[in-house]
Amino acid sequence: MKPRTAPSLSKTSAILLAVGLLGSPALAERSTCSRLDLPAGADACETFGPAYSVDQLPAVFTVTREGTDTCPGFSEHRTIRDAAYQWSTVPGSSFSFKFGGFEERSVGGLFPDGVQHLTFLAMNDGTLGKVWHWIPRQADVAFQDDDIWDCGGGDLSLIAVSLHQLGHALGLGHSTDPESVLNPNSWAEELSASDEECLRNLYPR
Repeated sequence: MKPRTAPSLSKTSAILLAVGLLGSPALAERSTCSRLDLPAGADACETFGPAYSVDQLPAVFTVTREGTDTCPGFSEHRTIRDAAYQWSTVPGSSFSFKFGGFEERSVGGLFPDGVQHLTFLAMNDGTLGKVWHWIPRQADVAFQDDDIWDCGGGDLSLIAVSLHQLGHALGLGHSTDPESVLNPNSWAEELSASDEECLRNLYPR
């Protein structure tokens, strides 16, 4: 698939965090997130929202059953679950996600039920994924329903976007660490040492 160039992104509110659609040649030059605020220090751990309390863990997430046509065998769902697993198995952290199953409901209105609802939508604003709705301890996330993902022969890493969005869902903000999955210029597919340390700071064991 030929890489596509990112359109210009409009400003979003603090609760509407978008990841821009970027072609491969632009990855080093353009941000992957339309919110460009970064922590003041390279080792700072910014927060996106309040942490879950101990009795609210594990944080449950669901995925819409449809997925996309280009990734057979629910490979998108496995990729998202792999991203959740990385966040759930950080040594010294009490945080964990739990897969709550498939559902038919699409993201379109906020249901304050404490569940992270992840879905695939045809988004025409040029985004890969976004926190569609956010309230404390719940983030409904939408991923682009298109043939861009690497699991279906595309160019862009679904696990990188999943790690970034799930990091926001659990309460972490952006990072200046170039290796962090939460750096808006990074396409990292594994948590960095700073990601793990920030998670331990937010969710100590």
